[in-house]
Amino acid sequence: MKKNKDINEMTFEEIKAEWLCEISKDDYDTMYAKILAKNPKELTAYKKYIVSEYNKTGDVGVFLEELKILAKVESITELSKKVNMKRPNIYQFLSKDSNPSFKNLKNIAGNLGIDVKFAVAS
Repeated sequence: MKKNKDINEMTFEEIKAEWLCEISKDDYDTMYAKILAKNPKELTAYKKYIVSEYNKTGDVGVFLEELKILAKVESITELSKKVNMKRPNIYQFLSKDSNPSFKNLKNIAGNLGIDVKFAVAS
């Protein structure tokens, strides 16, 4: 991470970009999940952030990758038990290139504290 900028002045995206240069994305996601697990306010803010970003971009792949971080907060194993899916299938489902069914998306997101709803377009 760059030493000339105070981490408290950096945005989430700047920190993420800096860290990803030094560690793998999977390691970063695991570290961030551990931080979220210890900070309920940050966890709630992160959930709002990923929903907001999805609503802006409509990028399902990025949304699924962000859900994977939420899944790591509790544990992929615990999520797999709750949604009755095998761990490898959870990892596959929560990958950027996945094409999930709405039923599975709603089930997994709901168990991670995100309610998937339809809305009438304006």
